[in-house]
Order: sequence, then C-alpha cells, then structure tokens
Amino acid sequence: MKKIFFAASLFFAALAPAIFVQAADFLPVTREEAGNVAVGSESLFHNLYVGGGSVIINSTIFGDLFSAGGSVNIAGSVEKDLVAVGGNISVSGPIGEDARIAGGNVSVNAPIGGDLLLAGGTLSIAENAPVSGDLWVAGGIVNMTNFVAGEARIAGGEIFINGTIEGPLFVKSEKLTFGPNARVMGPITFEGREDAFVQDGAQIGGINYVEWQKWKAGKRAALAGFGFIVLIKFLGLLLSAIVLLKLFRKSIRNIVASAYRTFWQNLGIGIAALIAIPIIAIILCATMIGAYLGMLLGLLGMLLAVVAIIIMVVFLGSLIERLFNKNKEMPLSWKTALIGAIVGTVLAFIPIIGWLALAILFITVFGAIIRDLQSRLELK
Repeated sequence: MKKIFFAASLFFAALAPAIFVQAADFLPVTREEAGNVAVGSESLFHNLYVGGGSVIINSTIFGDLFSAGGSVNIAGSVEKDLVAVGGNISVSGPIGEDARIAGGNVSVNAPIGGDLLLAGGTLSIAENAPVSGDLWVAGGIVNMTNFVAGEARIAGGEIFINGTIEGPLFVKSEKLTFGPNARVMGPITFEGREDAFVQDGAQIGGINYVEWQKWKAGKRAALAGFGFIVLIKFLGLLLSAIVLLKLFRKSIRNIVASAYRTFWQNLGIGIAALIAIPIIAIILCATMIGAYLGMLLGLLGMLLAVVAIIIMVVFLGSLIERLFNKNKEMPLSWKTALIGAIVGTVLAFIPIIGWLALAILFITVFGAIIRDLQSRLELK
C-alpha cells in the first residue's frame, strides 16, 4: 500500500506541470532555439512561458506572460499578468493587470492596468507608464516620472520622484529627491539618513521624516548571532550536499547535467511546477477521496524544494569549476559542494542581483528534478 501511495505521489508531482500548463505554451521548443527567442506579431498565445539568452516579445499575449532571460524586451501587449526576470528588461507594451519584474536594469515605458512590483539595480518608470493600482519598488537607483493611482512604497539607495502619486507614499532610502513635476496627494513617510531634497515646483505636503538610527552596542551582539546562524546554515548546506553526493552521485550528476544543457527549458518547467504543485495539492485536499494524496503531494513538493536547494549548491559549484576549466565538465566531488556553498552564501548577501541569481538557479534545478522524475516514471 505504501508503495502505491508513493508511486502515485511521484506520478502527480511529475505530471503536475503538464496538467497545469495544458492551456499554456513553452518557448523555446528545442535546445537549438534556447539562445535567442523572438515571438513575432503574427504569433498568438494565451498563457506563455518563455526563457532564453535574449527574449523579444512582439506578439499580443491574451493571458499571462512568464519570461526569463539575459535580456528581455516586451513590446507586445499582455492582457493579464506579467512576470519577467532577467539582466536587462524593457517593457514597452501595455500590461492589462499586475506586473512583477526583477532584473539588473529595468525600464517600464507602458501602462500597467493593476499593481506594479519592481526589484533590481537601476529602475526607471517613464511618464507614459501610468500604474492603475499600487507601486512597490526596491532598487539601487530608482527614477519615477509616472502616475500612480494607489499608494507607493519605495526602498533603495538613490530615489528620484518626478511624477504624480495619488495615494500615500512610503520611502526608505539614503537619498530622496522630489523633482519639479512631483505631486503627492497623500501623506509622505520618509526614513533616511538626511532630509529629502525638494526642487522648485514640486507639490507635496508635509514629510514625516524618520532618521535612521545609528548602531548601538546591543546590535553588535545581534550581528555576532547572525554571523553564527550564517555559519551554521553554510555548514548544514555543505554537509547535506556532500551526503547526497555520496549516496546519489549518479542521479545528481544527471540532474546537474540536465540543468546545464537545457537551462532555460528547465527554468520554465520549474516555474510551472512551483505554481502547479501547491494548486493541485489544495484541489485534492478539498475532495474527500483525494485528501490524503493531496497532503502527500504537498509534502513531496516541500521535500523536492529542499532537495533542489541542496543540489543547487552542487550545480553552482559545477558552474564555477567549468568557468575555470575552459567549460570542461569536471567530476562532482566534495570540492564542488564546497565551492557552491561558499559562492551561494556570498550571493545571498548581495541584494536583488544575488537573490535573483539564486532564485533562478533554484527554479532551474527544481525543473531538472521534475524532468528526472518524469523520465524515471516513463521508464517504469
């Protein structure tokens, strides 16, 4: 009986992305197309998942668009939600509902029908990109010249506001400047190192300014405790990676190789799986006959996520080894795990860019694990 339940849970975990994305399309279709992906205006898609070195969308998407790449250019319209992740991202086509975008350099030059969430290094929201909902932004340098119908919450290093915000404004930054065309209708709360600079012509009310508190002696102890936690986490990841390599070296080698060879395809499958598995588990739990299977699927999804984090360390280490060995595939060893654990820990301390890199690597490995499960079930 246990074997039946385990096999059934594996089956649903492997099948979940396929069930969820039957009404969706994946690009690229083949490995050869993974470098540059261009979607022409003559193409018709409902929900589209696309990944590649360079992604260009000129088509109208009638549903949701999920895109990831080194550079992402969205010139076509998206009637529902947009999720975009990449190095350089440009959005010049209108978005019907919410947009969630994360990248190194992000430029938004089109209307957003719902909320806009931005994260990255340098972020620019143009005047012709009104936001009908709320605005949430976190970045190093933020330039905002657009209209926001709701509230705005902005955090970053240097922030320049030269647009209109009808709701309240919350800012946390080292430097805040209001340009001559800035208009803020709601209350303003600003937490920073120095007062905001208001240029002539800006129409804003009073600013509730909160100065950043300087470090106190007690915070040094907190920092020491944090460092201890980071060390324990590092050692835990390293030990787990070494143990998994010892017990399942062949399987991990296949997963790492798949993640490297078909990176963008695994990234798309990983996104679909992370969305699909919780939804299917909840649906199963809502039915009497599928409640236990739903709980098993949910637990299996969490287990696969933990395994993906550990294998991600090995994958990251193998990428670094390839980089220093002229792209030559190296055998996986404890050194691979050590390199991956060190680099992964460093990336975790780099805001936005580091977190984004780790998220992409995790999702890609998760997708490779799902594909490995699918291939095993097909063989059986």
